[in-house]
Amino acid sequence: MQPAPARKASLGAAERFTGRFLNTFAEFEFWMVERLKNAVPGVKVGKPVGQRLEDLRAALKHHPEIVRVPNEVDKLLDRLQPYVQLRSLLAHGRLTALCGADETIYLFETPTPLLDDPGKVRIVLRSGEFETLRRGLWELIEAFKQQTPEAEARSSP
Repeated sequence: MQPAPARKASLGAAERFTGRFLNTFAEFEFWMVERLKNAVPGVKVGKPVGQRLEDLRAALKHHPEIVRVPNEVDKLLDRLQPYVQLRSLLAHGRLTALCGADETIYLFETPTPLLDDPGKVRIVLRSGEFETLRRGLWELIEAFKQQTPEAEARSSP
C-alpha cells in the first residue's frame, strides 16, 4: 500500500484530470446550446446532456443551417459518445486510487440506474491516459466549433 502523502498526490492528479475534462466538455455544451437556441428560439436547454444531444440531432434534420455541414456534425456526435459516457462517470462517479509499486490506476464507478441490477458502471484509467483523453476531447470539440456557420463565427469575439 502506498504511503498517505503519495496516495493523496495520486488522488490530486485524478481530481485535476476530472476538473479539466469536465471543463473541456463544457466548451462543447456551450456550442451545443447555441446551436439549439439558433434552431428553436426559446428552447429549454436545462435538460441532461443525453437529451440535449438528441435535441441537437433532431434540430440538424429540421434546421440544417445551424451548422456548416450537418452530416459532418452527425458523425462528430457519434465520435463524441464515448466521451459523453466518460463525462457521466467523472461527474457522478466515485473515485478510488489503486496504488501499486510502479503505477497508480484509477477506478471511477457509479451505481447503475437499473433497480434490479445491483452492479456498477466502472472505468479504470492509468494516469498516462488522462492527457490523451482530454486532448482527444479537445480536438473533437474544435472540430465541432469549425462547424459554426460562417456568419456566426465572424461575429463572435
